[in-house]
Amino acid sequence: MNTLTVRWSAMDGAAQNMDQIGKRLGTIASSISNTSRNLSFSGASSGNLSRRLKTISQDLSGERQTISSLGNVLARAKSRYQSCESAISGETQKDGLQAVLQIIRNPAILAMLDSKDENGVSMVEKLLKDAIGEFGALGKGAGGVLDLLDGDKSNGEKAVDAGSASAGILGVIGSWMSQGMKKDEIMDYLLGINEKVIPEDTTFWNALKKEFSEYAFENSDDMTKAAKIGDRLSVGAKWAGGILSLAGNAFDNYEEYSEEGISAGRAVAETVTETAVDIGTDAILTAGVTAGLAALGFTAAPALVVGGGVVLAKWGLDCLCENLWGKDFTETVSDGILDMGEAIADGAKDLASNVADGAKKVCDAVGDAVGKTAKNITDGVSAAWGSFTSWAFG
Repeated sequence: MNTLTVRWSAMDGAAQNMDQIGKRLGTIASSISNTSRNLSFSGASSGNLSRRLKTISQDLSGERQTISSLGNVLARAKSRYQSCESAISGETQKDGLQAVLQIIRNPAILAMLDSKDENGVSMVEKLLKDAIGEFGALGKGAGGVLDLLDGDKSNGEKAVDAGSASAGILGVIGSWMSQGMKKDEIMDYLLGINEKVIPEDTTFWNALKKEFSEYAFENSDDMTKAAKIGDRLSVGAKWAGGILSLAGNAFDNYEEYSEEGISAGRAVAETVTETAVDIGTDAILTAGVTAGLAALGFTAAPALVVGGGVVLAKWGLDCLCENLWGKDFTETVSDGILDMGEAIADGAKDLASNVADGAKKVCDAVGDAVGKTAKNITDGVSAAWGSFTSWAFG
């Protein structure tokens, strides 16, 4: 009988090496891209060189994705070997998540679940942590505690995460107050099972409009004092969440500016666009989930269900982008917008340079023609005058 031996530590080491190589390629690609954006000379040659550098950067990014995929394949192969070995030896102890993965048996989904983001965090861990934050005020508090205990985060990042959790808790309390402060509903808001009313005529567009209206105070004469305070708490929490999202993105991009050498202007631009994408994505996904529930006939749904649907949708987008481009959804969209803008600017710059060169050549040609014409006229007048004086005076 043939014997198959698998060295788990060697497979782990190879997978980790693949991960390190992928990160190194990503850093090199980012540096080359940054160099292409900061060339110290201009003109047609600058544009050509910039495009060549961008092509090299894109090729390296593709290689990074390939290397990352190889690492994921090794990790999945190890998992399959271990599962098979356990089944043969009768050791069938698996947790619930692993059992679900075995039932699904979908390589694409398994690859997404096994993958890690650019910070090395498992996508499953990311989903579970985000899901905890949807369990009302208590869940948001628990999520904030987990962030504070994360040893891989800086003090600044922990402060932003704690602030975000606090803003979320204030938002939940504000919602409870604006809905009448019913004592028998306080636990519902703490656990995230409070009902959110969904009008029957809800469409995606009016749901999206409602999402953005939550950034403005509601002015109504029939509001109670508690409702007014709750409304202001909710609106304040919304704005605080946006500001803290901006701060969190600023920390990430400052680190990228310090370690990967992107320009300060690019870091600021990425911070602004990533924050806009975060806020816009949350609003769009929430509106989509709400409109979907209305289309299915639901006139109310627990906040946990609506928030959980948004978390799951955003997680799916992050998984897809991480596996295709090595970045989460927000950074992928933000980089795409900024890179497109830079490409348009570079194209306009090259066009202006070519037009200027062409205009100079035309002016030089016209100048040469005018000069030759003037010389011919001068020579002709001089010759005519010589002939006349010779005839007149002998």
